[in-house]
This record gives sequence, C-alpha cells and structure tokens, in this order.
Amino acid sequence: MKTRITIELELNASGIPFVERPPEALLECRCAPVEPGRPASIEIQGNEAGLRWLAEKALAVANARPDGYHVHLGKDEGLLGGELIIARRSRQH
Repeated sequence: MKTRITIELELNASGIPFVERPPEALLECRCAPVEPGRPASIEIQGNEAGLRWLAEKALAVANARPDGYHVHLGKDEGLLGGELIIARRSRQH
C-alpha cells in the first residue's frame, strides 16, 4: 500500500521558499567523530513534526532558485546538537 503526501511551498518573488518551523517540532543532529578508514556518520532524530519540517525544508531548497541557495538549521531554528546546512547545487564539486 502506498501513501501519497503532498506539501505546498510558499515562494517569494525571487523563488526563495519559506517554511516555518511548527512550535512542536523537535529535531536533533549528531555527528560521529571521523575515524581513519571509516566514513563520517550523521544521525538525525526528531518527532513527527520535526522530521516533516526537515523534509519540507529539503524540498524547499531543492525547488529554490537560484542555484546555490542554502539554509542553515541550528539552535535558532530548534535544531539541537549542532548545525545542519542544506544546499542546492546543480553540479557536483
């Protein structure tokens, strides 16, 4: 059984999305120390509202114009444990 979820993104005149964090959203980001020979590990935990908000932010960045648009999620946005940057770029570096 498949479930379809639809969200609406509010864009300003420059094509920059606006996604407000719900007050009940909880989100935490943990980065494991990098060890030689092991890839970096990032753990994101949250309640349903927090994970939906993160998904909406990621989709908003994906749909943003211009290329290079990014958002910083940190303690001011309710993210515990560090800062998460979501960026849009059309080519790989």
